[in-house]
Amino acid sequence: MKLQMKYWGLLAALLTMLPVPAAEAGRMTVVTHGTHPVPAAGIGSSAVAFDGRVIRLGGFAAQPEVGKLASAPGSETILEISRNAQERRPLKSTVRIRPLAAFAGTGSAIVMAGGLEPDGALSRKAQLLHPQGDILKSEPLPELPEGIAAAGIAEFEGRYYLAGGVTSLEPLRVNRKIYVYDPALPQARWEADEGAPESGQGRILPFLSSQNGLLTLFGGWTANPDGTLTASSSIWRLKTGGWKDAGWRECAPAPAPLGGSCGFRLGVTHYGFAGPRSTPSADSFAALFAPAPVRDTMLVYSNVTDRFFEVPLPPEAAMAECAAEFARVLTGAGGRNISEPGVLFFGTGQAGEPLVRFSGYRVEKSSLNWVDYSLIGAYLALLVWIGLHFARKGKDSSDYFVGGHKMPMWVAAISAQAAGASGITMMALPAMAYQSNLLYWGMLFWGIIPAVLSAVFIIPLVRKLNIVSCYEYLDARFARGIRQFASALFVISLVFIRLGVVTLLPAMAIAAVTGLNVYICIILTGAIATLYTVVGGINSVAWCDVFQFIIMTGGALLCMVLMVCGADGGISGFIDVAAKYDKWTMYDFSWDWTMPTVWLCLLTTPLTMFNGMSDQGFIQRVMAVKDVREAKQVTVWNFLLALPVQSAMWIIGVGLFVFFYQNPGLFDPTLAPDSAFPQFIVESLPAGIRGLLIIGIVAASMSTIDAGMNSVGAVLVTDFLKVWKPECSEKTLLFFSRFFTFLAGALGTLAAVVFATFDAGSLWVSFSKVTALLIGGFPSIFMLGMLTKRGNTAGVIAGWIVSMAVVYFIQEYTDISFVYYPALALIAAFAVGYLVSVLTGGSRKDLTGLTVFTPTEQGGTEA
Repeated sequence: MKLQMKYWGLLAALLTMLPVPAAEAGRMTVVTHGTHPVPAAGIGSSAVAFDGRVIRLGGFAAQPEVGKLASAPGSETILEISRNAQERRPLKSTVRIRPLAAFAGTGSAIVMAGGLEPDGALSRKAQLLHPQGDILKSEPLPELPEGIAAAGIAEFEGRYYLAGGVTSLEPLRVNRKIYVYDPALPQARWEADEGAPESGQGRILPFLSSQNGLLTLFGGWTANPDGTLTASSSIWRLKTGGWKDAGWRECAPAPAPLGGSCGFRLGVTHYGFAGPRSTPSADSFAALFAPAPVRDTMLVYSNVTDRFFEVPLPPEAAMAECAAEFARVLTGAGGRNISEPGVLFFGTGQAGEPLVRFSGYRVEKSSLNWVDYSLIGAYLALLVWIGLHFARKGKDSSDYFVGGHKMPMWVAAISAQAAGASGITMMALPAMAYQSNLLYWGMLFWGIIPAVLSAVFIIPLVRKLNIVSCYEYLDARFARGIRQFASALFVISLVFIRLGVVTLLPAMAIAAVTGLNVYICIILTGAIATLYTVVGGINSVAWCDVFQFIIMTGGALLCMVLMVCGADGGISGFIDVAAKYDKWTMYDFSWDWTMPTVWLCLLTTPLTMFNGMSDQGFIQRVMAVKDVREAKQVTVWNFLLALPVQSAMWIIGVGLFVFFYQNPGLFDPTLAPDSAFPQFIVESLPAGIRGLLIIGIVAASMSTIDAGMNSVGAVLVTDFLKVWKPECSEKTLLFFSRFFTFLAGALGTLAAVVFATFDAGSLWVSFSKVTALLIGGFPSIFMLGMLTKRGNTAGVIAGWIVSMAVVYFIQEYTDISFVYYPALALIAAFAVGYLVSVLTGGSRKDLTGLTVFTPTEQGGTEA
């Protein structure tokens, strides 16, 4: 025992000798790719990015004089820039573009609010400006509660927010309210946000913008009693939805005042600030529009870590009057469009001529080396070998789909857990902790409740049925039409949605941070998973899953240790930074339905015991072991095995926050938060370990892909081929088992290739909603069948329709946390299904062995 402890101590010491390397701040570079002449624009004008274009408008026609700001004429110049920054054209507007109005892009239009009227009065008008050809056409919005100018405006979660500005020029009075307009409400109007803190509102010309689920209010100028103005460096942000830190809160101040700098979105989670350097104060409001010293660096802010870093600007980009994020579209090889992220800087040349410059930005990427590629190659080769090894052992379809009921319990349990932990999970869980806290990790531990309930009540019933497809139960309990309808929906959603997405998203993340071609990543992953799954069946899948689970779990635990030990300040520094930003919050004891609270989870989690019954991959593993005792053990161990790997992923998410907080210049703004983990791996870990952890993400994806393919083959053979052609020989069944599995892998890989041409983020959201609508109610069908003796086909149909309606309603019209969707849909569907079943006469079938109340005589078979 002492010797073992000695070796464990030596291993721990070696791990602590592998610190995470510190990054040099500001590895981002900005390079100007083109400078183009433009018409002279208004002084103090705005650049608004939306719908793939940038429009510059507003401002004064000439430099306003002190004391004559209200009478200064507005500029009529409107300029649109699109596609490759060389397509520029002037626009006209059907309404007057007011100086000192607030502008923001929203969908395919611009919102304009407030500003100065021709007579110098502060305007209460608000409009949407829609580009149609060369014209900006106006759509009126409700008037503001008072005349306001020099405010900030942004669209956030379908609402318009207007902050700061002035309500009077003589004397100068600052607006201390944030107004909100929700166009979805009947008879909507602008109303004050009562939850906004007053200390964050009273500012002139602030920068207000929304990004990554956050509304952020930057800088601006505060008014002093003597009429002078002071540049502000304060930052406030609003978060809504199911997060513990929802609401308005003050962030860390900027390292320099932001009043007078032009702000713009920079990628997915960052903002940039360039242009004139803010002087500490100004003598008057009109002085804000006078020439000011130029900032030769761009301040970059992460809205995740709440940190700034500086990036040097080329001299021509530093001469910015206003700027906006812009993706230049170039034509690549084969005529394919390539989008290059960057910023349009509007300013003047050396001779004072107006210009626009497109500057691209990037973070230098590291790449995998021969050690990493060798490990990845060895890993893929071993998977193929395992598949070929088990190809010789499959004699019939029973061996192919349930291993002849001879699979070791521990193999089935590990395979069940590996199949449920996709590469998306390995990126999404750390990303959630990186962006918020550990509140959703706390939910993991409640999973023991449905695991035990399922092992006690559900698994014995399933084992006695001796099924291969979970949908066979629906045939015996209800009707064959219900069975095949559910089977068809399962196959369609799995092949054309889930397999495509779980193949694509990890491949895109790895390609983004390594520079590998995303299509090569997709095809290689899909082809090898298809190969070993087709030739080896469930035994090949399960043993590959064991190997992949070991790599995935070992890599996650190793990375967690490296992160904690390698943080600046060591373990204590890691804990302190995380605590400063409330990263350790795990439990909420309120009754707030927008968050996973302790009490609500305790009430709803037991209902998820039926989720496993509708999980075809899980049912195959339960049936693959020799008896009901081992099947129960598989169910419980499936939960227990989730604890170490998922816990490590949550701690890794905290580690990502600490790392990028201490090294803000390392995160690539062009990448989404879900790419934080693979980006950390590639940029910050040594060769070998880097390759091992990339393998861990690939392994998580492939374990889900192979399980899905085998499940589709099992359902098509069992629920369709055997039903339609019961006379098929075992040789024929085995041939079609492999053929359907191959077809699922090929179509899933093809779907991933097609999806790669679209916006992956919006695809994942859309497909998740569609999947929840179509098959989210399946557990309620099994619940109705197993927990009642009256449930019938009419009740199933009514319950399924109700489940879709409930899921759609809570998705679209409530703020209820997504963790409650399954339970609420199940409760509603079960209640309606049971009521309809009773009203239609109940079930007339022999229910022996089909419900928990009608067990088989003398215990039945436990095969």
